[in-house]
Amino acid sequence: MSNEDEKISENGRDITIGETSENKSEQSEPEKPSIASALILYFSFFFLVLCVFIVVKPSGKSKYNLIITGMGKGRILPYTAEFEPYKDRKVGGAAYISTKIKELIKSFENEPLNVVSIGNEICGTPEAYYSSGDAVIEALNSYKLDVMVVGNLDFSFGFENLVRLSKKASFKFISSNIIDEKTGKVPDSFIRSEIFSHSGILKVGMLALTPHETPFLTSKKNIQSLQFLPPGKELKKMISDLRTQGAEIVVLLTMYERKRLTDDEFYSIIDSNPDILTLVDFSSEAPPARKIDNVVIKTINGYNHGKELDILSIEFDEKTKAVGSFTGYRLPVFCDETVPDEKVSAGISQSLQKASLVQSEIIATFSESTMRHYDMECAIGNMIADCLKDSMGAEVAFQNSGGIQANISSGPVTLGDLFALLPFDNDIVAMDLSGRDILEILTIAASLKRGVLQISGGEYSFSNRGIADFDLVQASINGEPVIATRTYRVAVNSFLSEGGDEFRPFRRGRNIQIGPRQREALKEYLAKLSASESIKLSTDGRIKKL
Repeated sequence: MSNEDEKISENGRDITIGETSENKSEQSEPEKPSIASALILYFSFFFLVLCVFIVVKPSGKSKYNLIITGMGKGRILPYTAEFEPYKDRKVGGAAYISTKIKELIKSFENEPLNVVSIGNEICGTPEAYYSSGDAVIEALNSYKLDVMVVGNLDFSFGFENLVRLSKKASFKFISSNIIDEKTGKVPDSFIRSEIFSHSGILKVGMLALTPHETPFLTSKKNIQSLQFLPPGKELKKMISDLRTQGAEIVVLLTMYERKRLTDDEFYSIIDSNPDILTLVDFSSEAPPARKIDNVVIKTINGYNHGKELDILSIEFDEKTKAVGSFTGYRLPVFCDETVPDEKVSAGISQSLQKASLVQSEIIATFSESTMRHYDMECAIGNMIADCLKDSMGAEVAFQNSGGIQANISSGPVTLGDLFALLPFDNDIVAMDLSGRDILEILTIAASLKRGVLQISGGEYSFSNRGIADFDLVQASINGEPVIATRTYRVAVNSFLSEGGDEFRPFRRGRNIQIGPRQREALKEYLAKLSASESIKLSTDGRIKKL
């Protein structure tokens, strides 16, 4: 097997994309040799082996392997994939993931490796909700993780609960940019960084970035007195300090997506000089691992949900520790090709007895499968926004696209499916906002930095040519253009009402009225819609990108 590196450029930076190729050759069966020729062949072979030893051994090349999971969002049970490339295959599940990781570890025998999660593991399913994350931590303990990044979704059950879970975990919670305002330090339940020593061959330094937008991605009560620092000079110093402490290769774990970072943000991370960087992508086809300015970048699917593992293997010089060639790939976790870890299966079954009983309740029936969308009008988003508007008798309602966490399958939909769709414990909130506030909010939506706002009772159109080049073109409520000086009654979830997803103008709301829990309201809404026939969702031109 050989590695070939293809160089391209991005904004003047050198980029190397790792590619792997295999060449096979056929050999014909040799004639039976004489004694003399056999001796010649023997000594020739011995000489060849000696040459190989002399040439290859002094080069001291070794491999370091990184097994990466994360973005599981509470999916510790197997499920059937609805979309390509794994459509209709049974995938995931902690018992199957555990087996796959053990197989990978065995295949990398005698080679340095780490098993890590980039986070967003603890919230997103009834299994996570009804156990307050305990069932998920028990499953993750079977993965032989070294560290798990503290993701924004991992705060969904509150900081105190996260501290409690950290004590149950056999691995360490890592974040290098979370600061407790009271102490000015990383909270005691997390580590800032770690150095792993691998049999005297390699010392790997590891650190991690929790999204610095977390205060706008979770409820205020969940993060208490915590600060989330953006990447900057502190990051560069932390990496430098790790090297001073003996780290020979530095791994920086993040769940940032390149498209949603400005060039300044992205290159501040690159210029901090880690050797390996993890990012998130949302592509069904895995982008190849690549190198920018000597930083090897491996992406993890933001829609992973436990259906695949990511592997990065890099070659390094044992003497200089210089990083050489590299390969990265995704390994699907197909249940029909994997023997589950029975001990893990038994543990999950025992811890989920309550959740299993509750989540099987059927609440509605849908006539066809529907996929959620983040940057465009979404039929699921229309349904949820309609529910918000109907529940509070508002003129207009908004639902953040990031709050929609699952697709809808045709046929019966259970309470468990509803928890997967809306895993966050948001209430519905009604408020008065000026037309000027609404126009500002929709302009933020047009930036697509946090996805579009799904809408009920209105329409809007926008143009977006880039992260800093966008415009709100038109907005209307009840068929009339939004009037800046007029007051409108607006319904949103409690996350948005706090300015979540950076939609800060919602904080200006007046005459606040707290309604029912969003998930409970949607349950009743769907039951009514499904009373006489199956529900069919559709879009109707509420949001247009020009």
